[in-house]
Amino acid sequence: MERGILRETWLDEALAWAAAYLGENPSDLRASPLPGEASLRSYLRICGMRQESTILMAYEDEEENNLWLSLGRLLIEGGLPLPKVYATSKSLKVNLIEDLGNSRLDSLYPSYQRAAPMYLKAIEILSFWHGKGLILASPIQSKLAKPYTAAFAYENEWNYFIRGLGLLGYPVSHSPSLDAEARNLCALAAEGSIAKDAMGDKVLIHRDFQSRNIMCHRDAVYILDWQGARLGPICYDLASILWDPYTDLDESLKEELIETYLQQSRFYGIRVADSTSFRAKLYLIAIVRLMQAIGAYAKLSVTLGKDYYRFISIAARRLKDLSSRDFPSSFRETKAFLSDLGRCLG
Repeated sequence: MERGILRETWLDEALAWAAAYLGENPSDLRASPLPGEASLRSYLRICGMRQESTILMAYEDEEENNLWLSLGRLLIEGGLPLPKVYATSKSLKVNLIEDLGNSRLDSLYPSYQRAAPMYLKAIEILSFWHGKGLILASPIQSKLAKPYTAAFAYENEWNYFIRGLGLLGYPVSHSPSLDAEARNLCALAAEGSIAKDAMGDKVLIHRDFQSRNIMCHRDAVYILDWQGARLGPICYDLASILWDPYTDLDESLKEELIETYLQQSRFYGIRVADSTSFRAKLYLIAIVRLMQAIGAYAKLSVTLGKDYYRFISIAARRLKDLSSRDFPSSFRETKAFLSDLGRCLG
């Protein structure tokens, strides 16, 4: 990255800009890099003499950042817990945002007593997001990311998954029958209707609602990385967090979270047809989501040199397990493919 936190001249300019906004002397500011995980953005924690610490977020894609800013403002105004944005500089390509600390949701899970209450809060917020998100985002709905359609799922979940397996050197049979099943699977995941809300069959999904995008700060949870929000199937975000490869939720907690979501979503006006159909769709979308995760982890590991191989193994095992659970008989070749993948990569 030519312009980033490692280029000293840019860093001096960015710190001077931050100091001016915060009312600090630039020489009093201390900046420490934060891990960006899978993000292409860069983060610095800024500490001074007068103010609480803040985060300097550097970005590359101006169009994406504009959407992040405008959608974030609407969601915050509507009551959703996102980090506050204090200031932005288009010339430096940075945002100064609220510091929510270091505790991500995944870091709490080894302790059930610490994690479970925060997971429940995250699910309550997700229900609110799904129930009110489209209404809140309506002023910029035409600028949102492309809707989650069958064609979108086939290209950005299945094909992304297949390309990721290619990066990993895993042999993939390009049989017409497997491809036909994949298209049908993506169509079922994207288009099958099991719920109605005020805007129709779809809700505003986050599309990356996983534990490393959820911060725990002062006994509250906050949502990060919302720029990929789009019109999509109701189960997608719930599947993302329940089968998140960064954590290992036990079945009893998963069930509690599902029931909490169903109860809270009714409160926000989302009417699910029936619990059995909801769960069947949830398992189906979890499979598609885990395919996308493997594609992302493969790209991060092979192309960008980050070590996500452990999470590839976890996701592959979960694909094998989910495909053996009431998987429709029409996906026989897909089931065999995922079973073999779980044995080889898991």
